[in-house]
Amino acid sequence: HARSDPIINQQCSSGHVHTFYGPLGFHPDTTYENLISTPPQLSTSPYVENQSLYWHPSIYEVTANGDGTETFTRVSELETSPYYRWDNSVEPK
Repeated sequence: HARSDPIINQQCSSGHVHTFYGPLGFHPDTTYENLISTPPQLSTSPYVENQSLYWHPSIYEVTANGDGTETFTRVSELETSPYYRWDNSVEPK
């Protein structure tokens, strides 16, 4: 989890937190070569061939406190996985 958004800005912190999957050595200057040279044991991917980097905004559970404030707890037990469509015989391709 990091306050980084590689698409919006590689130079400074993001306005919100993202959850990342893939090579664990991600940093703002990560290159394609860094990703594909990551040893499989240093990646969260269950597939040796997939050294892609995926991310999404982190998800938080909001709890109302009795004093009018709220507590935000990051949800970490999400069942997520990227998927690919390999069948080029169906639309859209």
